[in-house]
Amino acid sequence: MADIQNITAEVIAASADVVLVVGPPRRWKNPRLTRELHVSSAALIAASDVYATLLKREPGHDIAAVPREIHLPEDRAESMSLMCRLLQGKYIHELVSKSKPSTIGLLAFAVQKYACAEALRMQTAAILLSYMDRTKVQHDASGDSSCVVAAYLFDDARAFHILTGRLLKGMHIATDEYLYEEPMPEHIIREINERRTAAQHKVEFGLMCLGEDAAVVEEYDEVYVRHLMQGFGIPFWPPDLTSVASSFCLADCVQTTSKLSTIDSPKHGRVKDGDFKQSAEEVEDMCQGLCLKCVKEDNYLDIKEKYCAYEGRKNWLRQ
Repeated sequence: MADIQNITAEVIAASADVVLVVGPPRRWKNPRLTRELHVSSAALIAASDVYATLLKREPGHDIAAVPREIHLPEDRAESMSLMCRLLQGKYIHELVSKSKPSTIGLLAFAVQKYACAEALRMQTAAILLSYMDRTKVQHDASGDSSCVVAAYLFDDARAFHILTGRLLKGMHIATDEYLYEEPMPEHIIREINERRTAAQHKVEFGLMCLGEDAAVVEEYDEVYVRHLMQGFGIPFWPPDLTSVASSFCLADCVQTTSKLSTIDSPKHGRVKDGDFKQSAEEVEDMCQGLCLKCVKEDNYLDIKEKYCAYEGRKNWLRQ
């Protein structure tokens, strides 16, 4: 057995026949990063071909009285513990009820690495749906971007569609750093940015094209623009949609535009409240989330490979 000094032992299965020694070797400065996971090989082998290969016994070697050790120095103890507990049929209340996006993201990479997405489809769907339900009123771009990556790795099309839509409507251009902080395939980031930019242009310039006489408007209509500024509660037009300091995002614009009232302006003519509602619906349609199947088929990039490079830069093991 491994030297268990300063190493936490976690018994996940009472009939454990394998000990996964997860995390860096003891020579690292922080041995608390290492954990022994006592698991049942049968449950893991049934979950994925990766585990079947990893835990395969040589012919003629029966199950020993003492569990055999398998060292996984490149994996994270926390995420491996969560995944193994789920695979062993454990219900993890805190993971479903109050897990942080970063924790969900780490679990997702472990699930993808060991090819357990299919075996854990119901559990991972519950985790993501719980997160989305808890944050449906007030959510942040950083958390959503982490969970978009998780949905991608869990192969959860519904969660991926919803979360990318939330990113489209809830992010500013200046907060793209959240996307690039995550190991997100670049073509997904590009698609999100392009859709959001198009929707922002629709807000900024589309409203200026409404009205019975909008086709012939060539000059600034002060009456109409003042109506827009009053409705949005801002002293200028168009609204700032590109600054972190801005109080507006596309979701706010959709809601505000749909509530604008009918106005008769000198140059636009009559602009009905129904026109504003239709414009808001058009912006809403432009902010629909991405199709997971489509982004995986189009210019697919190996997210696992990118994640390994990302983790190497952070050098998390040495912290």
